[in-house]
Amino acid sequence: MSNLHICFIFRISQEGNDVPENAEELYEKSVKKLIGLLYSNPRIFATISFSGVMLEWYEKKHPEVIDVLKELTSRKQVEILGGGFYNPLLPLLLPVDRLGQIELMQSVLRQSLGKRPRGIRLSQNAWEPQLVQCFNSHEFEYVFLDSDIISKKSSSGVFNPHIVEDAGKTITVIPVSQKFTPNVEVPIDDYIASLKKLMSGQETKIICSEINVENLAKLIADNWFYKFIDSTIFEENIEFSNPERFLKSNVKYIKTFIPSNSTIKINNENIFATRNIFNKYPECMTLYARSLHTGNLINLLKGDKHRKKSAREKLWQSQNYVSYTNQGDFLGVFQRQKALNIILQAEKSIKDISSVKVFSIFDYDMDGYKEYIIQFPNYSAFVSPCGASIFELDLHNSFYNYVGEKRKLFSDFFIEKENVINLEQYSDNIFIENSIFQDLIFTEQKISKTRNEIHLVGEGFFGRQKQAILLKKTYTFYENGVQVQYILHNNSVNKINGILGIEANLALPLIDEPNRKIEIVTEDGKESPCVNQMYIKQKDVSWVQVSDTNLETEFIFELNENASLNLQPLFVENKMISNCCIFHWEVDIQPGFEIEKTIFLNIKSPGKKSLSKKKK
Repeated sequence: MSNLHICFIFRISQEGNDVPENAEELYEKSVKKLIGLLYSNPRIFATISFSGVMLEWYEKKHPEVIDVLKELTSRKQVEILGGGFYNPLLPLLLPVDRLGQIELMQSVLRQSLGKRPRGIRLSQNAWEPQLVQCFNSHEFEYVFLDSDIISKKSSSGVFNPHIVEDAGKTITVIPVSQKFTPNVEVPIDDYIASLKKLMSGQETKIICSEINVENLAKLIADNWFYKFIDSTIFEENIEFSNPERFLKSNVKYIKTFIPSNSTIKINNENIFATRNIFNKYPECMTLYARSLHTGNLINLLKGDKHRKKSAREKLWQSQNYVSYTNQGDFLGVFQRQKALNIILQAEKSIKDISSVKVFSIFDYDMDGYKEYIIQFPNYSAFVSPCGASIFELDLHNSFYNYVGEKRKLFSDFFIEKENVINLEQYSDNIFIENSIFQDLIFTEQKISKTRNEIHLVGEGFFGRQKQAILLKKTYTFYENGVQVQYILHNNSVNKINGILGIEANLALPLIDEPNRKIEIVTEDGKESPCVNQMYIKQKDVSWVQVSDTNLETEFIFELNENASLNLQPLFVENKMISNCCIFHWEVDIQPGFEIEKTIFLNIKSPGKKSLSKKKK
């Protein structure tokens, strides 16, 4: 009969980078009692995986835990795992960030426990074969991976260590089988019976299961571990173990290749390879591109090693997996907003943006099209050829992007007049049917870096008669804002009647208190304050000011021709995430003729004189 090693991996982590509000409660109900159980029962071997954030919290709040763990590791009863300090998806990081996060975690573990980790556990099981090289450079001997990733077609090898290779380097992969995770609802006798079914043949096998702190609290409250000890005390072939103890026994290794994979599930669907996130969720791709862009800027910094190191460590804080794996819920939107805020802080710390202007053109988001990035001392704007819209507007003083995930800034459409009622049914992802320009790839007509101008052209077909219509869109950037000129040209042989709509969408920081104030100037010159009004429908609008009262930031839209205004909030889980603000005009264009509209967006951040006060 084979020997069966039971390896419990206790994962002490958190969602995002913030210590959970119930950390003290979880400590009292789970971690404190777990450490006491291990200390008083030398027969129980275990493995513990900390996130860097929680490890620092325990060092500060409960150093007694660290002292006991130090003794448990010295007597080889407990192994502590390494990993990325901020729980990142390692395949998505630049090599320098990947190495840096692992080194930071190793350094903290050495300082607190006096030992370096021998193994590593990956956030969301995000695996790529190229990680073998990275793990070898840090002298990791093994990595835990979910058994579904290692062996998908059969159960063979689920209870054996595997050897994987990349470019001549190898590492041991130990399967984690969640099927055998303890559950208080399963009788202890049934659990042990399921273990005994595996004890055939002569091979030594290992069963690894991961237990988070919430489940650990339930198990401890049920005295599950004491029940397990009492039920297995006379079972000579079942023993508690950890990787060091197990790998020194008579084990059979299986040589295999594990392709890129993960256990990330979004909307209950497994995405498999980590980078598949970007195919389904462009908001994650945008955050990823921003992180890479800032990381590359940090790499280019010369001469100031201290500032470079500080900026890179700040960037690491934005790389937690939650920002990439929470989709369709408010937490995901909030975490991505928070991550971008940290990225902007890291970027500002490495360069003096108080007096420079930068105009760059390159494939920023790796989609095959060149994006336009212009930076002024006050703000940075990112323009995409898709819809010729601004998909990021960063204010440097507030470290915030005022373009939301669902709706872009200066995204345009042209629709038939009878469809104007559909503007009131706009929602997060539902656009008006049969519109043009929103998803059109515009072509570059002219660029003037000295004048800070981008000239883009898009052509589509309007209405049931497929009338050819062309939109010339010119961005001119100034230190205090952006001017956008629209020239709509009728290339068909018949008159065109339609509605030109321009989305002036803004997303304010997600906080609990109301932080939005809107003021409108109409044809009669009166200012209409709409502080608490969520839905606004107004005609003959010439001027709109949207204020972020929390950060004292103002955005003022000035139109060269009065327009109708539709403004409504966009929600996720009944929480407002941005405004959908649409200026629109009824237009009639004769064949061969064109019309022109212009919007100027004035940006006022803290420290600058308000344009709204000048108008009053």
